[in-house]
Amino acid sequence: SIMAAVYLHGGGGHAPSFEPFIQAVSDGGNIAVILVGDDVNPADYTALLESAGAHPAALHPICIPTGGTLRAADLQAAQPSGVLVGGGETPAYQAALCHDTAWLDYVRERNIPFSGTSAGAAIAAAHAVVGGWRIQAGDRQRQILFQGASEGLDLLDVRPGLDLIPFSVEVHASQFGTLTRLLHAVNLGLTADGWAIDENTMLIVNGPHLRVSGLGQVYHVRRGGQIEVTIYGDGAVISA
Repeated sequence: SIMAAVYLHGGGGHAPSFEPFIQAVSDGGNIAVILVGDDVNPADYTALLESAGAHPAALHPICIPTGGTLRAADLQAAQPSGVLVGGGETPAYQAALCHDTAWLDYVRERNIPFSGTSAGAAIAAAHAVVGGWRIQAGDRQRQILFQGASEGLDLLDVRPGLDLIPFSVEVHASQFGTLTRLLHAVNLGLTADGWAIDENTMLIVNGPHLRVSGLGQVYHVRRGGQIEVTIYGDGAVISA
């Protein structure tokens, strides 16, 4: 169920790291910028995407309040040639976008390039890691991450995502240390395969091929006989 291309961004405000997505949107077409939460600022995203080469008139923010859901009609009204899902509270994005996915049919049917940054990248997965900073180990709980990166959740939580890609995604990998959460998600069998993406770094998924672009690294976590981690940097091309 992989679409034409999916652009997974690890968060951060370095505009050039968004350029691969902007360039993939055909002929400078409209970009729907989907934001969830009561305190997200569309101007932060439009300024960033303009700096990455998007035309100001082509950017169409769609803001969904916490507790709301994205409707297909809201997306269709923007007539997008590209869709970017922003960042904020990952559980709120999962609730707003991953339960009623009629809007996604519009994207899939037209092979529209999809990008997610931060929370938007995490929910692109089939199995979306939405937060948590501890795991249950027998009769006690163990810390796996600093509490500030917990997304307001206690135990490691993996929920159904958009299923645009066949692996799980962590974001702000080196900055927030979320690689350890992904290691535990794979170790516990909550997902078989995952990629942790640094800020200002894009992992581009195009069919069976993945490409890394940007300032940081990506970490591929998978289960062989034991857990294996491979680190890739800018320019790396990987066959999935």
